[in-house]
Amino acid sequence: MSRAKQTIERADALEKIDLTRKILEKWRCGDEIFADVEHFAREFDGKRFLDAVVFSRPKLRRMLGEKTDFFSRWGITENSHPLAVLYAVEYEKTTARNAGYGYLFGYPDNAVRFFVEAANEEDLTGRFVERGFVSIPTFARETNAFVYAVPKNYTEMETDKILRARAERILSAYKKRRAEYIGAGKKGVVEMLRDWFCDNQKCSPENARLE
Repeated sequence: MSRAKQTIERADALEKIDLTRKILEKWRCGDEIFADVEHFAREFDGKRFLDAVVFSRPKLRRMLGEKTDFFSRWGITENSHPLAVLYAVEYEKTTARNAGYGYLFGYPDNAVRFFVEAANEEDLTGRFVERGFVSIPTFARETNAFVYAVPKNYTEMETDKILRARAERILSAYKKRRAEYIGAGKKGVVEMLRDWFCDNQKCSPENARLE
């Protein structure tokens, strides 16, 4: 590929990234939702990939408080900026990166421990550790979207069942509201979120009704 073509393609990509970032700036609920664009540290085939990220600040603060011993290695505290937390994890070169993402995704502690221990064993022995997977349904698809690794022939624990039940309640409430608000001639996603997250005093994902 010529240098001129690379320059044009990069400029086009940066324009799209900037537009996406401007759109995500509008994803706010008071100060309790933060959204932006994340870039990944590693390149693949000479390309660097990016993704949109959305944080619930109250949920993030709680998780960081519960996992202080883990996140303190990077100087991260409950009040750290979401992107500071994310990039501390993303640029980590040890298997602590796997654990950090596990906690950010909301996976159970036992699943996080298993995945890190399996990665460490593979690094040490070169042997792939066989595993199973727990998939929790999402709107996009039933399996392999919200999914985490577990030991092979694993029997779900109480923590998995609690997480599944809560996720199913959230998904059910979302489907109900989506049918009402999303589509031609309907009010749209912003009004849907206002209805879901806002009461007379404050907008917060903590207000979300799951009936």
